[in-house]
Amino acid sequence: MDEQIKKYKVLVVDNDSDILNNIVKMFEGYSGQYRALFALNGEDALEIAINHLPDIIITDWDMPELSGIGLIRELKKNDATKDIPVILITGIMTSIDNLKLAFETGAIDYIRKPFDEIELFARLKSSLTLSEANKEIKLHKSELEESEQRFRMLANATFEGIVIHDKINIIDVNQRLLKMTGFERDDIVGSSIFEIISPDFFNMVISNIETDDEKCYRIKCKRKDNSEFDVEIWSKPINYKGINSRVVAIRDITVQMEQQAQLNIQREENLVLERKVALHLKNELEMKKRELIANAMLLVQATEKNNKMIMGLEPLFEDVDNDKQKQLKLVVSKYKNNFIDGAWKEFNLRFVETNKDFYSKLKQRSPGLTSTERRLCALLNLDLTSKEIAVLTFQSTDSIYVARSRLRKKLSLDKDQDFVPFFESKS
Repeated sequence: MDEQIKKYKVLVVDNDSDILNNIVKMFEGYSGQYRALFALNGEDALEIAINHLPDIIITDWDMPELSGIGLIRELKKNDATKDIPVILITGIMTSIDNLKLAFETGAIDYIRKPFDEIELFARLKSSLTLSEANKEIKLHKSELEESEQRFRMLANATFEGIVIHDKINIIDVNQRLLKMTGFERDDIVGSSIFEIISPDFFNMVISNIETDDEKCYRIKCKRKDNSEFDVEIWSKPINYKGINSRVVAIRDITVQMEQQAQLNIQREENLVLERKVALHLKNELEMKKRELIANAMLLVQATEKNNKMIMGLEPLFEDVDNDKQKQLKLVVSKYKNNFIDGAWKEFNLRFVETNKDFYSKLKQRSPGLTSTERRLCALLNLDLTSKEIAVLTFQSTDSIYVARSRLRKKLSLDKDQDFVPFFESKS
């Protein structure tokens, strides 16, 4: 029988009823995977979240009274809702500062309006996968901490067996030692200390006796039925009834060793899970980087079209007088600047989403770079050619060659050293 697919509860919040209705229709096609809850404002959404504990929340940012950011902050105050992942949707709050605020507040993702069904459910699935992985890591860590706590309790609750011997022969033992080994007192008192020690550890015990070593060490002891078990031993010389002797405290650590083995298994499972999450994040980052490069190439194509259009206009300037030529050139110049600024803002927003720490790391390593040089670094990090960069920045290819050469000197890069590995290095 096929394993039942988990149905996720998704709370969708938007004060625009038309948008909310559109999203409702989108979820109708996914009724087997998602159970959708809906709210028209942040206050209702908070109440629904507390009462129903959805697996994820998709909320509009700009809402009256309680905004999407405000909703996240209220959710974080409640232990029951603080870990619910939230995706913010907005068509207004799209600046880099807005993006930074969203993630700092606790949003797991950020979608700009308008969006389509494919993007919405792709982001939803990715966020749920990441959330599930994080829950599993927390569960494993909790189990590991609980196991370690049990390990300490068992260690503290274990009573030692006590043996007093005159270098070789056993003089006295306590009841705990008899219970540990299965011997009767008359069977063991007067016999050799080696009656209760595994032959594999004779030399170690003899060495410690001869040197009067008081350090704790581990060996295997032997029971009456010749079975062996792990122990920790502390011993020291004493004078017992006028006889130079040694007192030995023996602690059975069989349970602890089993617990430690189990802890090691759990740690290894946790490491495997963390590697899976890291691989998922890496793959997601690579996918976003490929999307960014694709967007950059589309931007290159759009810029080339604009360049051709502008070049097609320039011959027309000759048919008008000088004053009108100046006016037309001014209009074209403003158009170029506006196009460059708009294109760069859009590109840079997507770039920062994919490379959150790029500019901060770049500033730490090379604080003397200008804003133009930092922009060039971002474009070079995508492995764009000089020709493509020239098109995007309305510059000549020769100008880009010169700028790259100057940037190499500022970054102390060799002539044959690639830019991309340099930017991706952690140093």
